[in-house]
Amino acid sequence: MKFEGFSHLFNGVMNKRSLDRMNELQSKEQVAYLRRLEKAVRLEKDFDRPFSEVEFVVVDFETTGFEATKGDEILSIGAVKVKGNKLTTFQFYSLARIQGWIPPNIEQLTSISNKEIANALPLRDVLTEFMRFVGESTLIAHHAHHERSFLETYYYKCFQKKLQHRIVDTSFALKACDVMNPFASLDETCELYEIPIMNRHHALGDAYLTAELWIKLVHQLEERGVNNLEQLYSYFAQK
Repeated sequence: MKFEGFSHLFNGVMNKRSLDRMNELQSKEQVAYLRRLEKAVRLEKDFDRPFSEVEFVVVDFETTGFEATKGDEILSIGAVKVKGNKLTTFQFYSLARIQGWIPPNIEQLTSISNKEIANALPLRDVLTEFMRFVGESTLIAHHAHHERSFLETYYYKCFQKKLQHRIVDTSFALKACDVMNPFASLDETCELYEIPIMNRHHALGDAYLTAELWIKLVHQLEERGVNNLEQLYSYFAQK
């Protein structure tokens, strides 16, 4: 009995060591992959390539609040790939485990429960898989300050590395297209561009709405002779 007890204890210690070692190796693999990705992103020439040749990843986050630097956390990430002015079938969605609790108003708004979050993957793993999905692509977001703030903050917290990817705000394109209020809400801009509003305040649903908006904006930009991100930023600066 004493030997069996010691055997169970020994196996438990070894299992824990094996698990710790496995987590350590996984962590090293994640960081190595992100290093390779960062080098590729720095070499990417999306800035002056025609929209029709560029693969964009349109992203949306649901979060516990609006201040990433003050402890608000990422609840879910939704993303969809767009090539030029065409929506692809490639999509990403994942909940992320948080350290705290979802405020009641956010739980009601997003329909994400604390129970669901408790069973979700750790944010580090979610971000790793998300970056694998993104690859070298340029990111697009509506009111991108929100997504940029949370992604940059938690990317650094998880990997101690600075995010290298460019994140383009749809408001740049809206202003270039002479929309009266380029900082209008996603609902308002979807109504303006006659995009049916579905699955709001769900990260993947909002990513799809933003992707549909981006496609319409790209078409409008091309009609104005704005054919790539470099021209878009120059056009935006003149407004």
